[in-house]
Amino acid sequence: MTRRLLIYIIMSLAATLLAAARTYSVREIPNVHVADSTRFVSNPDGVLSPSGEEEVNNRLRAINGATSAEVVVVTVDDIDGDIDDFANELFSLWGLGKKDKDNGLLLLVAKEPHKVVFRTGRGMEGLLPDGLLGSIIRKDIAPRFRADDFDGGVNAAISTVSDIITKPEAREEILSRYANDSNPDGDLSGDGIFRIYLTIALILAVISVILLVSKLINSSGRDRHARYLALDSIYPVILFLSFVSLGMALVALIPLLWLRHRLRRGPHYCPKCKTRMRLMDEVHDNDFLSRAQDLEEQIGSIDYDVWVCPKDGETEIIPYIQRSSAYRECPVCHARTLRVISDRIVIRPTTSREGLRQITSRCLNCGFEDHENRRIPREMPKVVIIPGGVSGGSSSGGGFGGGSFGGGFTAGGGASGSW
Repeated sequence: MTRRLLIYIIMSLAATLLAAARTYSVREIPNVHVADSTRFVSNPDGVLSPSGEEEVNNRLRAINGATSAEVVVVTVDDIDGDIDDFANELFSLWGLGKKDKDNGLLLLVAKEPHKVVFRTGRGMEGLLPDGLLGSIIRKDIAPRFRADDFDGGVNAAISTVSDIITKPEAREEILSRYANDSNPDGDLSGDGIFRIYLTIALILAVISVILLVSKLINSSGRDRHARYLALDSIYPVILFLSFVSLGMALVALIPLLWLRHRLRRGPHYCPKCKTRMRLMDEVHDNDFLSRAQDLEEQIGSIDYDVWVCPKDGETEIIPYIQRSSAYRECPVCHARTLRVISDRIVIRPTTSREGLRQITSRCLNCGFEDHENRRIPREMPKVVIIPGGVSGGSSSGGGFGGGSFGGGFTAGGGASGSW
């Protein structure tokens, strides 16, 4: 009998502990708006029913959309400390209200101690003075809470607040210039960042078009090979702009590619008889190249187009330097067949003296060798970092992800009460 009684007592105590209301600190209150920008009700203990929570949230979302005011409801079983101090700290931690208008409002309900408080941003104090909020607590909230109608009490209070602050003159007073879920200090929402990116992309597209047009104007009157080289010089830039501008710079890249192809592979006419010339294929064009030119094609430093007139045999050999090739022009034979064959450090640098490196290049066409000496800067002294030191941090209102509040401020206005 005694054993059964002991087990019963232990189980009863365990059940009591499990059923005990949770006591929240300020930083433990879930900021649901961070995860979902459409949520303005934090109801972790189910003080409000699911349908009641959704109804209140819909009202708060409508208020936010119409006035930009950030009205938030928090309902919990219990809190740690004085409810007025708790509300002040929570308001500031989340940064309720837009920074330019301070149009935030917090309704905090602590069920177990039977405490409720309104906290206003400075911009809301004129529309919702302390006396009015006290009246809302006494008339709309307290009678319903005494009957355990938490849904009805919160809904009635928010309905009264909505009727006041959505009036045209009130809306004009508290409407912020900042978009909802944007931080005036510079932490933008995803939509804000994307809009900025689209604007930058459009500017880059305009720049690419201007660059193309200016090259066309500056190269007009030159021969077609010179015009090709002028356009080819801006090809890497416009290609890069096309990638970083979400393809908007294609308005310049596509005409550029067409013009380059037209200038290089479009119809060529004999300078003597004006007959249309024929482009030799890669196999037969070698018959018209010198030994050095053939070598340049083999190593990929230059690609030659050979045009031949079928009527009088007039020949045009046009070089196209391959930008990706590591070969340079030889100062002796002037073929593009000079390449670095060794790069070694002769004297290693220290913190007190410069070093020396020797770069050797050799021409595959004529055998010329070039030895270039380059100085290496002195090494920087190593910095020793001593563990410890000063560290710091900061916190601000608002959040990241789904949404953020606007960094508003409260001077402690509002009202509190019990039921």
